[in-house]
Amino acid sequence: MSPRYKNLASALLIAVLIVMVGTAAGQNEQFSAQRINLQSLRLSIEDLTESFETRYPNGKNYLAQLDAIETELSGAERDERLQALGRRALIENPLV
Repeated sequence: MSPRYKNLASALLIAVLIVMVGTAAGQNEQFSAQRINLQSLRLSIEDLTESFETRYPNGKNYLAQLDAIETELSGAERDERLQALGRRALIENPLV
């Protein structure tokens, strides 16, 4: 896949995730880990890290935080930390 199409696909995936998070918040629904697809978030962060190495310098740190959240936390604290991480990681997308 050419870099141009890879970046476009990454941007579209990230836009969908942002809309999902924004929709959940806009409806005043309790956010849960199921609302954000962990695999999609991980793939987005990995793609941003590879595609924008110098313009997305926190990518490896976000992946480490995602690993920690998945393995060390549960319940409401896990949901809150996951939501915060998703927002931070996706808003730093150089294309946004």
